[in-house]
Amino acid sequence: MPIGTLETFESSPDKNNNRHRVSIDALTSKRHEHSTTYEGRIFSFGGEFDHRDRILVVVKCPAAQHIDSDTWAQSQLQISKLVRKHAAKFNEYVRHSVNLNGTRIYFLNCQMATIDSTSRFDRQGKKKGDSIVFEDKLGDFSQLISTTGDVKSETGGRQSRRCRGKTTSRSTPIPIPSTIRDRRRSNSIAESNESQVSQCASSVESSAPPSYEESQLQSLMMSYPKVSESQKIAFGREIVSLLHSLSGTRESPSSDRIVDDFATDCDERDVPEPILQAFVHFFFCHTSGQAVVCGLKGTKNEMGYELVTPVLHSLGRLFGERDGGEPAMRKVLKNHRCSSLCHHLPDVFSLLSQAKKSPRFDWDYV
Repeated sequence: MPIGTLETFESSPDKNNNRHRVSIDALTSKRHEHSTTYEGRIFSFGGEFDHRDRILVVVKCPAAQHIDSDTWAQSQLQISKLVRKHAAKFNEYVRHSVNLNGTRIYFLNCQMATIDSTSRFDRQGKKKGDSIVFEDKLGDFSQLISTTGDVKSETGGRQSRRCRGKTTSRSTPIPIPSTIRDRRRSNSIAESNESQVSQCASSVESSAPPSYEESQLQSLMMSYPKVSESQKIAFGREIVSLLHSLSGTRESPSSDRIVDDFATDCDERDVPEPILQAFVHFFFCHTSGQAVVCGLKGTKNEMGYELVTPVLHSLGRLFGERDGGEPAMRKVLKNHRCSSLCHHLPDVFSLLSQAKKSPRFDWDYV
């Protein structure tokens, strides 16, 4: 082993269930506000059958010495798993809303390992048994949305304009045609909600994107295939009964209009990073107002975004030392700007108020 390297034991599995040993260059350490990073190279235990064998990675560990590295690393794995799950949901959601290139969001898979051998050249003094996490190394890396929800424009200026509309808006940045705005449902709220749940399966093929409740129920069906149909419907009705006052039980605009409005978002730069803004809103809604995603960093290509593990703020401060709790959540939500894809998602502050009243929250269902 070269004297300037740190070595690890076998890592946690990646998305293909491959495990790796990491060789870390101790001379490349860079100390940041919350973490220390190194350059490293991974060696697969799957050998030639693993396409990631011997690729370069970025290794991270907590910057502060008093932070337990194992707890910190486990938190990073939890965040990575949660955002990758919701990115897959979001990509499906967008696919039914707009048929545009460059809308896909992909988060790198974060892996964890423990230090096996140390180096006297390591200025950070890592010890045997310390935990680290690592991700694939990205090129053209940049910050897209900060940990406070700010978005940097192409000229580097801060975009501070908030969502358009009333201060108590229902996330409708694009004016709705009067023929839709003035339309009122003749059925009661209960009948409307029941109709949404019963028709959720067919809504995937309809021209309008799924409502919040429909996308929640679709996620349940995909995540729990063994759950009986009656249980799914009952669960869906419960979601609807709790959230009908918050979400878009009103008519959604046509898919053509969403495409036009989204193109306007992109072309006129009226909403900076509209896809990522929509994901922030979507993630917040699909965690029932319990957590908000921010600190989105990565690269942008013709397919969409490739991002590293972000920061989560939650009501219970469950996601490590960077989790700023409700105050940080409010700051991100205040800086959020709705794109046309946010049209029929719940209003963020109404949902936050509702979430604070919930005594318990089961993250297994998120």
